[in-house]
Amino acid sequence: MNELNKYKELISTLDTTIEKNVETVWKLNLYMASHPELGEQEFEASRKMNDLLAQAHFETEYPYSDIPTAFCGKKGKGTPHVALLAEYDALPEIGHGCGHCLHGSMTLLAGLALSPLMSSLSTGTLFVIGTPAEETNGAKVTLSEKGIFDSMDLAMMIHCNDNVSYVPYRSLAMDAIEFTFTGQTAHAAGAPWEGRNALNGVQLFFHSIDMLRQHVKPGVRMHGIVSKGGEAPNI
Repeated sequence: MNELNKYKELISTLDTTIEKNVETVWKLNLYMASHPELGEQEFEASRKMNDLLAQAHFETEYPYSDIPTAFCGKKGKGTPHVALLAEYDALPEIGHGCGHCLHGSMTLLAGLALSPLMSSLSTGTLFVIGTPAEETNGAKVTLSEKGIFDSMDLAMMIHCNDNVSYVPYRSLAMDAIEFTFTGQTAHAAGAPWEGRNALNGVQLFFHSIDMLRQHVKPGVRMHGIVSKGGEAPNI
C-alpha cells in the first residue's frame, strides 16, 4: 500500500468513527450545557466522559492525580506521547458561557476518533486528560506542577468560536488575588467616630483600580467583585 492510499484509509477510519460517535458526544454536550457544574464540582460531566473512554477500551484512571474531577484515558504504547486536554467546567450563574461543554465534547470525540488507529501504530500513546476548573485555579496548572506533562511530546486542546477558525490563536492568562479589608465595629447611631469602615477602604481600592486602567497595556484586564461587604449597615 502506498503512502497516499494509507493516508486515505486512515482518513476514512477517522470519518467513520466520528460519524459513529458524534450523536452520543453531541448528547453529552447538550447534557453538560443544561446541567452546568462549577470548577472542581464537575462530578457528572467528568464521570460521563470517563465512562465513554472506558467503553472505547481506553485504560482509564478516575479520579486522576488526586484531583476528584480529573480523569485520564490512555491507549497505545511507547512514544510519542500525545495528550488531548478536555475542559468541562461552567461559570457561576452564567453556566457554560465559554462553551466548555462543547470544548470537552469535541476533545472527547477526537480521542474516540483516533482510538481505532492506535492498534495499527507500531508505537505511540494517546492520552485524553480531563482538566477541571479552567475558569478558576486551573487543573492544567496543577497537573503541570505535578509533572504530568513532562513526558508528553505534544499536548493540545480546543477552544470553540462561532464561525471562524484561528491557527495562531492567543488568549490571556489569569491570576486571581484576594484582598481582605478589616475595620472596627461601632454603633453607627451612637458613636460612629469609634468605628473604622472597611467598606470605605474597598470603595477607594476599586476607584484606584479604575484609575489604573488608563496606565496599563492593552492586553491587561482587571476585574473584581466584593464577595462579602459586611454584616449589617448600622455597625
